[in-house]
Amino acid sequence: MGSGAGLFPDLFILAVLGCVPPLLGLLASRRRLVRARQSSVAPGWLQGALIVSAGALLLNLTLVTISALTLSEGLGWSRLEAAVLLIGWIAFWLWIVVILLPREHRRREIY
Repeated sequence: MGSGAGLFPDLFILAVLGCVPPLLGLLASRRRLVRARQSSVAPGWLQGALIVSAGALLLNLTLVTISALTLSEGLGWSRLEAAVLLIGWIAFWLWIVVILLPREHRRREIY
């Protein structure tokens, strides 16, 4: 991950890029899920997005912690850090999908 002097900035960048997108996806999914339940719309895929975001956040927190504890001294990023960034990138796009997909509105039947 880098030298000892650059370890803290590297870990901070890794934590931000790996943990913020799943957190944002978790918050957006939760907010949309609450609104869907209040308006009697079947939450459907929002529950899956919530579970995936929570799992990605927990996994990335674990991987960042392991990375910090092992204090890798090699140059460049290891596979562990690459996995954190990949999971963060996937969670980022999940967050974008949750925000941009239109909300399901209840259709009122005309009798």
